[in-house]
Amino acid sequence: MSELIESGSTFVEPAPSALDEEVQEILLKIDKSAESAPKGPKVTQSAIKGFFDDTKCKIRWSRIYQNGEQIDDSDPEGVLNKGLYFEYHLLGATRDGKPPKPFPLTNRGGKYKWHEDLDNQIEEARMVMKKLQIKPVRIQGEITAGTDQAHYDLIALFEDPQHLSTLNLNQTSLCLFDIKWTETRKDDKWKGWAEPEYNQDAMIQAKHYIHVFFKATGVLIPFYFLVFGKTGWVRLIRVGVTDGALAAHHNLILRYQQKLQEFQPYPIRDWETCLSCGFLSSCEYSVDRPIVQEILI
Repeated sequence: MSELIESGSTFVEPAPSALDEEVQEILLKIDKSAESAPKGPKVTQSAIKGFFDDTKCKIRWSRIYQNGEQIDDSDPEGVLNKGLYFEYHLLGATRDGKPPKPFPLTNRGGKYKWHEDLDNQIEEARMVMKKLQIKPVRIQGEITAGTDQAHYDLIALFEDPQHLSTLNLNQTSLCLFDIKWTETRKDDKWKGWAEPEYNQDAMIQAKHYIHVFFKATGVLIPFYFLVFGKTGWVRLIRVGVTDGALAAHHNLILRYQQKLQEFQPYPIRDWETCLSCGFLSSCEYSVDRPIVQEILI
């Protein structure tokens, strides 16, 4: 097995020769699967979630997932950028390769207290990963199998002492990780991670990543959410997927592809949604004021 290599404030991928043959073979299958994949839009977990969510604007969805347009959404509270900063400085990379936007400085040119706290938390997160002996093999990449695709934070070696043999997984210690930073409280079960099994978006993500990895390699591996809370709490969540759940997700992808054949983009024309959308200034369907809601009594 490889040793975790630390370079400055980030982790770097080990050389292939530092990995055992089983892991090298699996990574080679991932590379070959990507090379043979057809060109064109891919089926990602975010595309699936946005497509079936009736509260999401389908004009926006089409521009992102069908046309491949880049977008920079409004982030007035800076929460998205803080999460990106955390990810970038912990792992040394971001999913799309873009670094976070610079944080504002105080009048004296120093860091604000919240900025210093975030830096300290990144150091603590690095120590947590080392204590857990999470050994990154690949950082911030894609797995593509046919038209299905998953964008991972980490493929890593991890010996989970509580690993369940009943999940019928291969014996490799290779795992998929998604790293998250959140401002929610540890006990927040509505918007947070107190009860992740009821977080439909998170469960679709886990199933999709395991599905794509298996489709590309023929190997079933666990998926983990490693969640760091703003106030210092940490959750390591292993998602085990049964054969029935994988089959159901495969059927969801088929339904998505079938509905896509007759799909026509449509707006939801919601002022608050439009206000935060990066396509606001270039969308003919956007609204710039609240729409009157009529009630007859």
